[in-house]
Amino acid sequence: MRFLIPVALLTFLVAGCRDMRPGAQDWVASAPEKTILGVSGHLGWILEMPEFRKYITKYPMFDQALELFLDRASIDPASETGRVSLYILDIPKESASMQSFNDLRGMALIQIAGFRDTKAIQRVVVETFSPEGSFRIGGREYPLFVVMDINEVRIRVFFDNDGRLWIGDLFALAEIAKKRSVGADSPVSSASEWIPVTGAIQGFAQPELAPKHALKDFDKLIPTGIKGLTWAVTPFENNGQALNFDLCVTGTEEAVAKLKPWLQRLVAIASALAGDGMMPPETIQENNRMGVRCQFRQDQLETALKMIKMEELIQLPKISKLPKSGAPK
Repeated sequence: MRFLIPVALLTFLVAGCRDMRPGAQDWVASAPEKTILGVSGHLGWILEMPEFRKYITKYPMFDQALELFLDRASIDPASETGRVSLYILDIPKESASMQSFNDLRGMALIQIAGFRDTKAIQRVVVETFSPEGSFRIGGREYPLFVVMDINEVRIRVFFDNDGRLWIGDLFALAEIAKKRSVGADSPVSSASEWIPVTGAIQGFAQPELAPKHALKDFDKLIPTGIKGLTWAVTPFENNGQALNFDLCVTGTEEAVAKLKPWLQRLVAIASALAGDGMMPPETIQENNRMGVRCQFRQDQLETALKMIKMEELIQLPKISKLPKSGAPK
């Protein structure tokens, strides 16, 4: 890793007490640079978890585009290994129903990556969707395919050079063409290193990019200088009602220090709510990064999120529909 940590902490990590990734997660690092919020989960179980759609209720055309693609691709939820990631590039002040579809251009992108058989999915796209020109990225042309047109909004799909499939309107896809991704060395990617890849549902936020209305009460808690926030929910293998909740923040040393009492409040809540068989909360900290892992029942986590003003940012599906260890069904 790029940083120094005490020998005792290193021993703690090697012993497996925390599941940490040595590098940034690809779904975060490959996000468009201007992404405000991102949420990701395994494609197989998302197909059977309509609660995931809570994140895109303000962007109905993107929900429709995803539904259309999944229906035509005839993906088998039981065997598919792909991951669906939603990137929100802008957040409307009013509900989508009060806006024109044209006003929603450029607001969201969907990425699906890690397919069990990428070539088969590419073949389905070519055979199912009409081609329409190409998309130029870094001197290379990528074929574009038509998903749907709604008024002036043109939803298209294409595969990038790494086998990731992108769905979005042409305004949003232009962000991919700029080749300005979050990147593996960004603060939010650094935060994702401390989030387990096995997390059933994961998310990130770049608070400094969010408009004031987007994070509501949570915005008042975030000091200037917090660059990235990541989280993950992972159900226990042997307990259908219990789960791990991981949260990590990155930013300037001063900002992380200011946010520490808020994170300690989460630890205190977890300690107070801990039941039989629950592990005590764990924390790990560097000058510009701090992570927390807590164990809850789902109803307890919902209570805890309300107490730390994160219930709008993290909207949980029912635990009975979450896979164990984040694995697809």
